[in-house]
Amino acid sequence: YSVTTALVPTLVKAHQAGDTQRFIDLWHASMVKVSTIMLPVFVFFMIFAEPTMRVFFSASYEGAATPFRVYLCLLPLRLCGYGAVVRAVGETKPVLMAAAAGLVTNVALNYPLYLAFGLAGPAMASVLAQCVAIGLLLLCIKRRLQVSQIFPVLPVLKTLVVAAIAALPAWTIQSLFETDGWNLLVGAVTYLLSYLVVALLTGVLSREDLIYVRELVTGRIMRNAKDGGGS
Repeated sequence: YSVTTALVPTLVKAHQAGDTQRFIDLWHASMVKVSTIMLPVFVFFMIFAEPTMRVFFSASYEGAATPFRVYLCLLPLRLCGYGAVVRAVGETKPVLMAAAAGLVTNVALNYPLYLAFGLAGPAMASVLAQCVAIGLLLLCIKRRLQVSQIFPVLPVLKTLVVAAIAALPAWTIQSLFETDGWNLLVGAVTYLLSYLVVALLTGVLSREDLIYVRELVTGRIMRNAKDGGGS
């Protein structure tokens, strides 16, 4: 949402100028970049849901791993703030309508899915409600921009496949240690290193991305911005 909020002024200018291709390129590029963070997180916690529950909430919460996994499905859906993109094309009413449709879907499905799937049911209702709301917003964007491709399916799917492949080493050692804390820590480090290697080899991440992250973490970006502003 922060990424989309920062991008909205540029999207508004592109839309007002009638530059639909630039609008789509900027919007989709931001979604693809966000997916390089969100999808690895999604895959990692899908694998390590049980130890995560035990480490952070104690063994009595192990059963919460199932609804936790269902709620994780919200991550691939939230690659941008769709409502902000809709507002960027000059629409506001569809945002409210989509939110209302999502709420109605959630309320309608919550109890039936609870009866059918137990604690995972309300989580499933929330995910399906988000699908309905996002679907309506995407249809609105498609109608206003009159384009056929409104979601960067192939790049996002590529990132998801890379994230899944990179998880294999971490998945094989998830029970290597006796304590969940060590399994989670070693799994996270292993997965991070594996993901960086596979993502770089497949072009999901670039060397410039790693340099940017390094400068962001070390604060060099802020220092460069100050120096640039002063000059």
